[in-house]
Amino acid sequence: MPTEDEYILASERADHLEATGRVEDAKAVLQEALERARAAGNDAFALFFEGELAFVQGDHEKALELEVRAVDLRLDSALILRSIAAVLNGLSRYEEALEWNKRAIAVDPNDLVALGGCGAVTGNLGRIEEAIEWFDKVLAIRPDDVDALRMRGIALSRLGELDEGLEWLDKALAIEPDDYRSVRAKALVHGIKGNTGAALRGLARCLEIRPEDEQAKIWVARFEDFPQARATVDELERRRLAERGEAEREAREREIRLDAWRRLSGRSAHRIGNQLFAWQGALRTLKSVDQPDLAEAVDDLGGCLERIRRIVKEFQDFSKNESPKLLPTSIRSLVEDVVRRYAKVDEGVKVSADVADVLPVCRVDREQMDQAIGELLENAFHHTPPGGKILVTATSVGEGDGRKVRMTVEDTGPGVPAEHKTRIFDPFLSLRPGGTGLGLAIVAQVIENHHGSIRETGTPGEGARFEIELPIQSN
Repeated sequence: MPTEDEYILASERADHLEATGRVEDAKAVLQEALERARAAGNDAFALFFEGELAFVQGDHEKALELEVRAVDLRLDSALILRSIAAVLNGLSRYEEALEWNKRAIAVDPNDLVALGGCGAVTGNLGRIEEAIEWFDKVLAIRPDDVDALRMRGIALSRLGELDEGLEWLDKALAIEPDDYRSVRAKALVHGIKGNTGAALRGLARCLEIRPEDEQAKIWVARFEDFPQARATVDELERRRLAERGEAEREAREREIRLDAWRRLSGRSAHRIGNQLFAWQGALRTLKSVDQPDLAEAVDDLGGCLERIRRIVKEFQDFSKNESPKLLPTSIRSLVEDVVRRYAKVDEGVKVSADVADVLPVCRVDREQMDQAIGELLENAFHHTPPGGKILVTATSVGEGDGRKVRMTVEDTGPGVPAEHKTRIFDPFLSLRPGGTGLGLAIVAQVIENHHGSIRETGTPGEGARFEIELPIQSN
């Protein structure tokens, strides 16, 4: 059953994703948390996350209604109290927002979001010195809090302390260079100082990070005459479309390379397989010879041929690229069956599963998905040291037609080196001695044939994490 700390982490992660422009990812995180709360029978947090989803979708009134109902069920949750304050702030009801933030602080005096919220609200009320005091309280607890650093810099600028304001904005950007809000704020301060060139460069950078930032586009128009401003925005849009075209070109080239690798793998598997068949016949002849001094060598030869057979099968699986036979399948049952089989492979490595209580049925090829998850587990075993852990999770994310099942396989090994992350699913790239480099390529092939996606999201040095998402298709 999820704890409140897990709900807090989910909410904060969604806030960060939304703040960095990844709104759909934020919605997916909130939807997942909502379903976990419902499955656990936690009505308060189910209402809360339903309200958070409404807020992200722009329906602030609905969000307020849902979260007030949530707080009626859970009076002692600083998370829900401060979130109501955020909704009220979005509705420009600043005095009420301030009171709700203070209620959250009464529950948890070190709640950084509520403390920062008090600063933002008092700033909106024009009480700038008071706002700075609230931001200082945040920074006394967490000196590297990017939001507090940025807001303090903006507050100082509003007081006319432009140079000092820029210094605080630079501190925020030193920690998070792609924080578009800090980039935009710094550009505006440069504009106020009359540094039009620096302002326009900053706004261009802001639009590179978040092309849909309408506020940045408006400020571009303020600092340039309209035709030039339009040209600047159009150039950024052309650059974005060019990058999309480049991505599509790379995808086509990758498919051409994959097709060539499949043909090569098929031919190689056929030729080696023919020789393997002949070698197995010779091995049967050797086994029939009653010479004890040859027995050990014959057994070794048999082991070598079995390893070669498995390698040939990998080449065959990759080259066939069989279309999946899609049938309604319980993902929960699928994951639990695979984990159960692998749980005793290595007693020195703990394998566990964390599967959501409620998971939709998906149309998949059970045998192919079993192979894909098993390959990821085998890969994890090869890289996880004794005493390590492997965790397999499955949950649903998104909503409506965009709902998906997300599965992850993560370990506590060394992780995937940063230089290999973009190529980890390429055929013949192996990070373990003796590997063919086809295992992960086959996994990616299976997932793509199911119209899903797979990516490696682990941190180098802290373990690998493979994340699969499959669409939920109606029967």
